[in-house]
Amino acid sequence: MSLRISWPKRPVPRDRPFVWINAAISLDGKLAFPGGKRAILSSPADFQRVDLLRASADAILVGAGTVRNDDPSLRVHWERLRGMSLSPAIERRKGDPPIRVVLGSSRGLPARARVLDGSIPTVVFGPPRGNRPRPGVTWVSTNHPRVNLRVALRWLLTNGIHRLMVEGGSETIASFLGAGCVDRLTLYVAPVLIGGKDAPGLIGGRGYRSPSELVRLRVVRATILEGGLLVTYEPR
Repeated sequence: MSLRISWPKRPVPRDRPFVWINAAISLDGKLAFPGGKRAILSSPADFQRVDLLRASADAILVGAGTVRNDDPSLRVHWERLRGMSLSPAIERRKGDPPIRVVLGSSRGLPARARVLDGSIPTVVFGPPRGNRPRPGVTWVSTNHPRVNLRVALRWLLTNGIHRLMVEGGSETIASFLGAGCVDRLTLYVAPVLIGGKDAPGLIGGRGYRSPSELVRLRVVRATILEGGLLVTYEPR
């Protein structure tokens, strides 16, 4: 498989960035082990693909729960791309990495979270409580525990973010799908089973209760990638 990342050339929505959700799940649709413990589901080839996708985005977004549970750095692991023929646009990203975005919550973020280390510009949306000034971190205060997603997306677009990669977790993915703010969804389905009622699935939230509420997608591409199944969807 050729590891090339192509963002659509069609016009993006006028009031928000183009949103590309990416996730790795088990065969039974789980993102993590029971209790939210991190499960490494991507293969080495998929990790390489994810870093190419990260490098091509303007920003990478996760929810506060993912920061608390996984403490991701949300950086491009350039060492995984060593030896690859990269496009000039990707090469330029080495000196101008995608920014990090966190949808916060009333619980706040861990003081030592890697996304707050100032190494890469970071934007945090959330209630003003507990937001301490940090170098490299922009706090966008909200007056409600739940961030208004459309307002946040408009803010990002206004500040130059046109390509937004969303990495989770399940509650964040559910909020984007529920708001109709998804333009592309790529899943790496690992050939493993996790099981368990307490293991988070791809989509959190209240779920969909009737056929009229279902999020309907069409398959754009499906291929085998190092033993797993890589599937890309777009909304109908």
